[in-house]
Amino acid sequence: MAKELRQQSGKVLIIDDEKVILDLTSIILKNRGYTVFTAVDAPSGFEIIELPSRSWCFLTT
Repeated sequence: MAKELRQQSGKVLIIDDEKVILDLTSIILKNRGYTVFTAVDAPSGFEIIELPSRSWCFLTT
């Protein structure tokens, strides 16, 4: 029997230059209830981080 996963919340930024990694990780985290932002490189990620009213619970590269 599969264990039911608890829904989460918060904002997550994923930075990776591999589209497959971005897409797969994004799908998994969205299914868990997170709001997901993605960037293909560090400069793009920093632009997202610096936007006003962003409180991050997790950042991965």
